Amino acid sequence: MSLKYVSVPTKTLARSLNSSGMVLRVSDIKGWNGLDLTASNFGTIAYIVLRNANNTAIEIIEIDATTIAAGNITINKRGLKFEGDRTTEVAANKLSWVQGSTLVDLGVDTPQMLQTLQENFEAAVIAGGVPATTSVLGLSRMSVAPVDPAVPIALGENDGRVPTADEKAILVAIEDGTYFPTPQVVTFTSSGTWTKDAGLKYVVVEVQGGGGNGDSVTAGDNVTSAGGGGGAGGYSKKLILASALGATETVTVGAAAAASSFGSLATANGGTTSTGVAGGDGGTAAIGDINIQGGDGSPAISTGGDRDGAGGSGGNSPLGFGGKGAQEVNNSSLNGGAGRGYGGGGGGALADDDTSAAGGAGAGGIVIVTEFY
Repeated sequence: MSLKYVSVPTKTLARSLNSSGMVLRVSDIKGWNGLDLTASNFGTIAYIVLRNANNTAIEIIEIDATTIAAGNITINKRGLKFEGDRTTEVAANKLSWVQGSTLVDLGVDTPQMLQTLQENFEAAVIAGGVPATTSVLGLSRMSVAPVDPAVPIALGENDGRVPTADEKAILVAIEDGTYFPTPQVVTFTSSGTWTKDAGLKYVVVEVQGGGGNGDSVTAGDNVTSAGGGGGAGGYSKKLILASALGATETVTVGAAAAASSFGSLATANGGTTSTGVAGGDGGTAAIGDINIQGGDGSPAISTGGDRDGAGGSGGNSPLGFGGKGAQEVNNSSLNGGAGRGYGGGGGGALADDDTSAAGGAGAGGIVIVTEFY
């Protein structure tokens, strides 16, 4: 069997053809150049598509191309399958056709035949062929044949240039805002238990340790005494997949100078409380994807004599600021400022002439769990 690729103007049926007829007559056999077609324009075999003017029914037939120039064209096979099988006849696909109103599409190359189907039958149901719920839409766009011809392939599933059904659903979800739902934020300012809900994909956990207290001081007679600022708490941030989470996780929120944690998955230590002129060290952090040590408290300025001095400022944390160190005004004693936000260190105190003053309290920690579904 041999095929030649040729494009031929659409013809009309010159004699009616019943469902069992095996001889075909067309209105003319001229090509686009106006000359009569001959067997040399075709191979030893050719295909013809018969269709009605309303484009609601077609039939694919195989002809003997050597009889193309004869008055009657010999038909080899009728009612070929629509799934690309050019050898199997289907009884239900063999239709009766009326002369004059039946269009005849000649063309031996299968791509040309399928292109004709796409252009003319996008909205039509093939009589006796594909089920009425699927039509021929997209037939010529399939890049490979279906594994099971009885199961239609959805448009584009075999062509990477066209979105699949799943990809289309994702695009629609992105457009209406349901593909990227708003994250849910759960905040713990005191210790508790976090519970995993159904449908969770992952969480981003932020753990902030408590800030250290500023130093409290007592001054002797005619002496000024100042304390250092407390260190800030450490900070840890981690992305955790739902599969790595338990049904519940214990959440510990550190008070001043104490550690915070989210189960065993992220830990941030508290800052050190100052116990003298030197400032306290910032707390460390571990296990997270991002671990930041808290800022150290500032040292005090103290002469030990009856002169002006100043307490050290508390260290800053990623989620808070250090309290202000006390500064002497008119030989008075002042407490250190409290840490601000979450995890800020307390400011150091300043006392003068047989008095005492308290260091500022470090700010407590916090645990923030951002849930993504």
